[in-house]
Amino acid sequence: MPPSTRSHSRNQSLNAPVFTTPCYDVAIVQPNTITTTVVHDNGTTDLAAVEAICPFFYQLKDRDFILVAHQYGQNVYALNNKLISAIEWSSEGLINTTIEAAAGPTSVGHMRDLPDILFTEIGMTRPELMAQGANNVFSPLRNFGTRDALVTLFKEQQRRGLEMAKWMLQARQKAVELGPLCRWQWNQRTLELEIAPIVAQDVENEGNGEEATEDEDGDNDGEEDEDEDEEDWE
Repeated sequence: MPPSTRSHSRNQSLNAPVFTTPCYDVAIVQPNTITTTVVHDNGTTDLAAVEAICPFFYQLKDRDFILVAHQYGQNVYALNNKLISAIEWSSEGLINTTIEAAAGPTSVGHMRDLPDILFTEIGMTRPELMAQGANNVFSPLRNFGTRDALVTLFKEQQRRGLEMAKWMLQARQKAVELGPLCRWQWNQRTLELEIAPIVAQDVENEGNGEEATEDEDGDNDGEEDEDEDEEDWE
């Protein structure tokens, strides 16, 4: 579709937030914490820590596993349905925002698989989260399995989401370089409020992980007590 025939009204921007926002205490946001602005339905705003409201950073806890059976000598679990819905909603937000950028807001409802020519235009491969036909496949997160298997599936979904967030910022930069005739027209406000903070948090976590690996010498002074600090998805 020629760029001249497309209508991109930013007032029609997709209402598909990347963040799933359970109740949180704004006062717990500490200095130097990477935050985003949460816009409520009534127009008011709050600052919230990205790690506290984005399921791509959530760490699974014992309470997230629901025992459904005991077969062949091992327990079989399902993940908390609300948790799965949270990460699926956030993943859908990334996909829909990308479809809107490439084909306009009216295309989101039916254009699930973007044509290859759009990715060729910006010289980037299709992100894994947008694999062709992926939206027609039953989510593996809603399956039953061992704890280890479910943890692996959940972390894979988180990885795909974080990689796509980085991809979106890179794709927007490519579109800017190509100029106004580029088919990709990104919603800058969405990228700034939702995508950029996710990428910043991921980069910081990667840096902290490298430092922890370098300093590791066999002891573990800080026992994990994240159960009390993380948000409750129930």
